[in-house]
Amino acid sequence: APEQCDDGNFTSGDGCDGNCTLTACGNGIVTTGEQCDTSGQSLSCDSDCTFRTCGDGMTNTAGGEVCDTAGETAACDGDCTLVQCGDGRTNSSANEQCDDANAVNGDGCDSNCKLTGCGNGIVTAGEA
Repeated sequence: APEQCDDGNFTSGDGCDGNCTLTACGNGIVTTGEQCDTSGQSLSCDSDCTFRTCGDGMTNTAGGEVCDTAGETAACDGDCTLVQCGDGRTNSSANEQCDDANAVNGDGCDSNCKLTGCGNGIVTAGEA
């Protein structure tokens, strides 16, 4: 690859890094203010040169995240997966009252992620 710069030394972080690229996130060299730098997004490093974590607001598909909204929303759970009734995570943003990770009705949390009871849309024991 052609050199972007060459300041005659191998010191990184001084404007021209040891690999003859300009000091910046994405050049493959970790410098001041960067936690990591892998020339782009990887399993452990986001494209902004911070360690990949669920909840940082940056969806890292290389790390297995499907979504990342820096908190739970109606579409994204706090574990960076899509909201789905039956996934074992109660997501109040998606109007789930409960989520016991099964489709059994009448056990306290019904298959529509609503508490077992009259008016929740599921007919259970004792209801006509």
